[in-house]
Amino acid sequence: MRSPILLALFASSLDGFNPTCIFGADVNEEVDPATSDPSTSTTVPTTESTPTSTSMISEDTSSTETSGVSETIGTTVGTTMDVTSDATTDIASFCGDGNIDLDEGEVCDKGDDNSSEMYSEMPMACSTMCKYIPYCGDGIANGDEQCDDGDDDDTDECLASCVFASCGDEIIQDGEECDDLDDSETPEGDKCYHCALARRVFVTQQQFFPEDILGVKNADQTCATIAKNTLPELGTSGNTWIAWLSDDESSPSTRMGSSNTNFKGWYLLPNDQRVAEGWDGLKSGMLENAIEVTNSGSKIMNVKRVWTNTRKDGTVMGGPDEDCDNWTISSDKQSTRGSAAATDEAWTNDVTDACNGAALRLYCFEMSKE
Repeated sequence: MRSPILLALFASSLDGFNPTCIFGADVNEEVDPATSDPSTSTTVPTTESTPTSTSMISEDTSSTETSGVSETIGTTVGTTMDVTSDATTDIASFCGDGNIDLDEGEVCDKGDDNSSEMYSEMPMACSTMCKYIPYCGDGIANGDEQCDDGDDDDTDECLASCVFASCGDEIIQDGEECDDLDDSETPEGDKCYHCALARRVFVTQQQFFPEDILGVKNADQTCATIAKNTLPELGTSGNTWIAWLSDDESSPSTRMGSSNTNFKGWYLLPNDQRVAEGWDGLKSGMLENAIEVTNSGSKIMNVKRVWTNTRKDGTVMGGPDEDCDNWTISSDKQSTRGSAAATDEAWTNDVTDACNGAALRLYCFEMSKE
């Protein structure tokens, strides 16, 4: 709003201006000293107007205009000046304004979406401190995370879910043959236990004299051939077979190697009945079911004696004279045999029989190749 005084000053610079319209009196009119009141008399200049200073104008006519609006103010001498009011004010940035201020150390700023959570299920969430909230996948183990390698590779020791790889996570890792999560309640015939595929064991339908066996290496090959020819799908692809038979040079424990003596899965019969839980269960001497089922799945009804010369832990039972001359000669020498009907230690160490007494069976065990 323009003040009356300002308008008057502006108008005074115009030709023919009559101050009476402003002051209510003729400035050229003479005042009678006799009738005037000295205490109320006002002397009004009758000649030329006195220029008003810029500072005085600025005091009496403070602008309420916004930034960028120019006022042209006329003085009594007809000069003009531009007064530009700049009301723009710099507002300091702050965390939460939606703008990332790197100078203030902000790495993120999502405005109202900034969260006060200490841990986020979603990646790249921003905190109220304008820092990324810890999350699985940021490369740093936080909160309840067991590990965090910053990638989504589930084949290494740290899974994308930020837990260490383990048997039971349904992901087959190095050293695992399978992973199906059902270790706690293993049904009959489960093929995966402790992340190891079940391994088969059977007793041969065929019966052998020592000279038919021709040594433990040949006995191993006999087991492999029987499994392959009579039941091709029996066992796991890539695995081989071993006879549960010892001589003075080798035994099942030495021929199997560490990958088999550390086996944790189930030994199953061809009909899926369980025999023992891993190598430890087998060498304990206590079986869940007797090994009296043949490779064809049938149960033997007679001649349940089996050549072994082997202890329950897979080591050799007797000395050099107790292996029927390395399983090559039927003589009157004695050797240990097992009973296919037994579920205790007698399954492998029952009694001794003469090497020329009768033709006996063999136990065959599936094993992985070293």
